[in-house]
Amino acid sequence: FLGIFKDPFVSYKHVILFNVLISLLCILIAIVYPKVNTVIRYVGSFCGLAYVFFFPCAIYLLHSYKNLTLTWYSALFHSLIILFGLFNLISQFITFSKYL
Repeated sequence: FLGIFKDPFVSYKHVILFNVLISLLCILIAIVYPKVNTVIRYVGSFCGLAYVFFFPCAIYLLHSYKNLTLTWYSALFHSLIILFGLFNLISQFITFSKYL
């Protein structure tokens, strides 16, 4: 709340207003685009790429590089993990619904 209301200690009025606005935003998105499974699929795939595949490997690679302990096979292995996550993200845009 500090970024929005400029005060870390907000009142119940601000919390209720914020929750109502977030709920209305979710309802509006559901009305405009009712296929929630597609939204969950894309958001989940993007977050999976970021939180599971990219950030841990990138932080490890940067830490190893700064400490001069990075080897070529470690860099290759962790780059392949990131690439696997990227393929997972791309595969969410390819549908084979006519075969299922």
